[in-house]
Amino acid sequence: MRGFDIDYWSTMTQLSTITLTTIRILLTALGSASGTSTNLVIRYNVCSTNLKNNFQVKRDIVVFTWNGGAINGIQVYNNTHTSISHKCPAIDVNANLTGSLPNFVKNNLVYSTHHGRW
Repeated sequence: MRGFDIDYWSTMTQLSTITLTTIRILLTALGSASGTSTNLVIRYNVCSTNLKNNFQVKRDIVVFTWNGGAINGIQVYNNTHTSISHKCPAIDVNANLTGSLPNFVKNNLVYSTHHGRW
């Protein structure tokens, strides 16, 4: 099960104030097909991940580009993440970030009952 996507070629899009419990990826910002997604914001979300399955991809927030895509301006801030496993990193940024708009990840809270790497 997935959460919500800011799909590729999006402009001035915001995901905020969403409370989610899921088993895979909660929120994504995407760039693909030689296009540029512009001015994306993921903020004020509460993400609670339940990992009672064997999916390989487990992330709360993913910022990702592929196939020549790019993101000009991604802001990920003031999100709260809770997890019971080290197998679920809170935020994964693997993207071609370009342009002059702000790109940052800051002020996110991660709560975990597991001792391990994040």
